[in-house]
Amino acid sequence: MNQNPYLSIVTPTFNEEGTIEECLRKVAQVMKPFEGVFDYEHIVIDNASTDLTINLALAFAANDPHVKVALNDRNIGGSLNIYLGLKFTRGEWVVPMLPADLQDPAEIVPKFIEQINPASNVIFGIRKFRNEPFVMKTLRLFYYRMIRRLSSVEIPLQSGDFCLIHRNMVDALIGIEDENPYLRGLIAQLAKSPRFVEYTWGKRLAGKSKASPLVLVEVAISGIVSTTQVPARIALFTGFIISLGSILWSVVQIILVAGFGHSASPGIATIAVAIFFFGGIQLFFTGLIGEYVLSIHKQVKKAPSVRTKIVS
Repeated sequence: MNQNPYLSIVTPTFNEEGTIEECLRKVAQVMKPFEGVFDYEHIVIDNASTDLTINLALAFAANDPHVKVALNDRNIGGSLNIYLGLKFTRGEWVVPMLPADLQDPAEIVPKFIEQINPASNVIFGIRKFRNEPFVMKTLRLFYYRMIRRLSSVEIPLQSGDFCLIHRNMVDALIGIEDENPYLRGLIAQLAKSPRFVEYTWGKRLAGKSKASPLVLVEVAISGIVSTTQVPARIALFTGFIISLGSILWSVVQIILVAGFGHSASPGIATIAVAIFFFGGIQLFFTGLIGEYVLSIHKQVKKAPSVRTKIVS
């Protein structure tokens, strides 16, 4: 291959022996029309699989010079595995994540290429139709609408990590030091004049999805923590309001007892006020500490800098 291929495709794997060969064949098939036009590389980055995934990938790579295989010595999680895969890419344009199960179909890659424009640094894949239960569709849509409302990050609805990004964005992403990167949020922050390709998100070719409910919850929490400070501020203001309310209630109780002789059973009002007051204080300081922790987090992970230009 040429030293600097035009396109890089990253496929993260973990125990995908039932799908990896078909994924590699499918990519080779859809990229065949581009032979003689430009070179490409297909990087398989394996997350310490315990089945035959590695052997099958290496066997395929022995007969296809476009395929490269990278191996992690331990399981580092799905998000970090994709992020690490970006560091091995050399292409001017990069597909950060083409899944081995081909739920995001390889046939969409040529459509990404058709949308390449000098004014845009990302082409998002939009899952217009999803072959999944209605409940999951609804939860995903609700989550991304919530992220957009709580933060200034405009993550396209129904998008994922399957997209095409320019080398400049890849270099910027690699420069971000984050042990738990929320890739789609980072890409959305760096996006300039994005373009979109709609497609149908299909079913797995074989095997079981590695995205268990616990993994999905972990990714969701990572997305919220990475893009917004609103949850910490909710705790801060909720604690303040509860504490203020308990103080006002204690004043009302004093007025009722002193002025009208009315009171709840002895000790009840005092206990209730104390519980709400100290509970509110705890929430307040938890939120306050959260603000400091999130500020440190933003400094440590070195989030994308703001782009500024003179317009007049």
